[in-house]
Amino acid sequence: MPGLLTQEFLDGRRRRYLSPLKLYFIAAALFFVTAPFIGFSLFDLLRSDEAGAIEELVSARVAERGMDMTLFAERYDARSQTVMTLSYGVSIFVTAFVLKALFRTHSLGAHLVFSLHYVSFLYLVAIVLSAGQKLLGGPSPLLSMVFTYAVVVPYLFVGLLRVYRQTPRRTIVKVLVLCAITFVVDLTVSFGAILLTLWLV
Repeated sequence: MPGLLTQEFLDGRRRRYLSPLKLYFIAAALFFVTAPFIGFSLFDLLRSDEAGAIEELVSARVAERGMDMTLFAERYDARSQTVMTLSYGVSIFVTAFVLKALFRTHSLGAHLVFSLHYVSFLYLVAIVLSAGQKLLGGPSPLLSMVFTYAVVVPYLFVGLLRVYRQTPRRTIVKVLVLCAITFVVDLTVSFGAILLTLWLV
């Protein structure tokens, strides 16, 4: 149930559950173990790059490094795991600070707990949806985003309602604000992660 782990942790009932940080690391590890097989590789990224902007950046970097594309892709995929871990870390803190602005009745620590559980959930959503896309031959990025938010918005609504206990109307407004802000931030961070990974290869 969305928000249950956070509420249990905040209420002091912690022994029967993994800590939020341990849960996050397990979800992250599971994601990165499966990532190469479910569509999170450089070649998959290029296939989904309909505008060709990333392909242009990659081609320029490959030429600059004077490297075979296959070797370049292997090195990119290896380094992207570290960079993606850092970018998801940014998402945790951004989500927590946005929650702090939206729900001032709780401490930043409480928001961080919710954020850790939420980002752990996002890892699992990414695994399931990406595996499904792989089996279906890879739907468009727009369709992927629609599916993602079709899962994330109800999760956030129920979770925020459970933890912060505001009215459904106020909660749904804050869900939409949170999604809008984190979407822009995540898009920026993801593109920055691609640039950083290319630079590290």
